[in-house]
Amino acid sequence: MSAAPVTLEGWYVLHSMYAVDWPRWNALGGAERDALVAEATALLERQSAPADGQSGCWTLLGHKGDLCLMHWRRDLEALRAEEVALARTRLRAFLVPTYSYLSVIELGT
Repeated sequence: MSAAPVTLEGWYVLHSMYAVDWPRWNALGGAERDALVAEATALLERQSAPADGQSGCWTLLGHKGDLCLMHWRRDLEALRAEEVALARTRLRAFLVPTYSYLSVIELGT
């Protein structure tokens, strides 16, 4: 991932951490898991290359969860759209939110 975009106006950053509900996930059949992964992968690929901003997905160590999603966008509506896009996937039913926060990055003058 490249460096965060630099503007005087600033960027909104949504940090979302999730734990995977492993017992429910492991109860799925292989074909169903593959379909969920394919759907989520398509979303994450689209989110990682927006027209304006950046996104990333990482695995986590420690007690905060299993996955971290971060989105950098110029406005809150764009961040909300990314959050809703994940909520509409079948994978979201297997993700338990553990922590999130919104930050604003602004350059000083």
